[in-house]
Amino acid sequence: MKRLDMISLKANTAANFAGTFFVALVYLFVLPMYLRLLGADAFGVVGLFFSLSAICAALDLGLGAALNREMAKLSMVRDATSQIRSAMRTYEVVVWLMSALLGLGLFFLLPVLVDHWLQTGNLDKDQLKIVFRWMAFTLALQMALSLYTNALWGLQKQIAYNLANSVMIALRLLGAAVILWVAEPNLLYFFEWQAVLALLHALLLAVLTWRYLQYGPRAQFDFNILKRSRRFIFGIALATLLATLLTHMDKILLSKLFSLREYGYYMIAWSIASVLGRLAGPVYSAWVPRLTQYVASQDTESLKTSYFQGLRLLTLLVLPVALVLVLFPHFVLMTYTHDADLAQAASVALILLSIGAACNGLLLMPHAVALAHGWTFLSLIQNALACLVALPLVYL
Repeated sequence: MKRLDMISLKANTAANFAGTFFVALVYLFVLPMYLRLLGADAFGVVGLFFSLSAICAALDLGLGAALNREMAKLSMVRDATSQIRSAMRTYEVVVWLMSALLGLGLFFLLPVLVDHWLQTGNLDKDQLKIVFRWMAFTLALQMALSLYTNALWGLQKQIAYNLANSVMIALRLLGAAVILWVAEPNLLYFFEWQAVLALLHALLLAVLTWRYLQYGPRAQFDFNILKRSRRFIFGIALATLLATLLTHMDKILLSKLFSLREYGYYMIAWSIASVLGRLAGPVYSAWVPRLTQYVASQDTESLKTSYFQGLRLLTLLVLPVALVLVLFPHFVLMTYTHDADLAQAASVALILLSIGAACNGLLLMPHAVALAHGWTFLSLIQNALACLVALPLVYL
């Protein structure tokens, strides 16, 4: 049984690496294209969109992480088909309602940023407000995408998930680049394409999730499912919101303090540094449900062995790349963008962001084992203290 578990863990990890590597390549390939086609000012809006996407995905208030854990635990229980289907339906209904409310709020809020927050430079403000309304629709879907992603991870269907996700991300990003190149370098075209493809992406993951749930009684909404996990959901929601604030407060503040051109430069540095998180993420995604199962079955020895295997793997993946980014930032930026001004302006940011991303990557395995035990207090306290220190430092 342990041998089969290890084979499954290796297969899931390999699938996560393949999917993440492909998605990272697509991102790194298209960003310089967006920069050249749209110009630095308009690219700043695209960079803001990528940052807001990560923030909106975290606004599910811990429901995605709770569903991941619920799926992993129930998969260890015999004859739990009805419970698994009802859990999926319950979380699904709540998250889609939250997505609708988020989209409605963003539809009215985001255009206000054009007049009262962003330094728009030469961009037309009226058209930019239309762009932001399309952006609101796309951002609202991030919570649904996160929910189905966590469900498939909890069911340990990482191979199918990565295949579907890679195809959709490629269509979203490469398709947008083709449209900007063939038709016209217009922000409106970019965000219209993102909105349509994001909806198709969410529907595809929804179909895939329900396909892998065993046939059984009709799925029912059951508030008790949320009630019994309320402590975990509450803890992970606070920890996630604090972590999101900690991770993205720099981009939120700088979108106000910088021009969109300077903000675009900063987002290029952030995108390169985020490669470290993409290296660590596949290990975390594969290990969390497995560690949860070991905790549920009280298999302490397997838990310890798996934890240290994951930690060693994270160290080997993250630290060598981080050293290259920290020691040769100007060379990396110049090679990537062929823009001397950008390389000069963003080198220091790349160094600092890479150090932070490397530390976060190495902390993922302790975080995974804490979540497997349902212990959210450590992350909550850690993120709260970090926010108290980081917020004034970012402003300064």
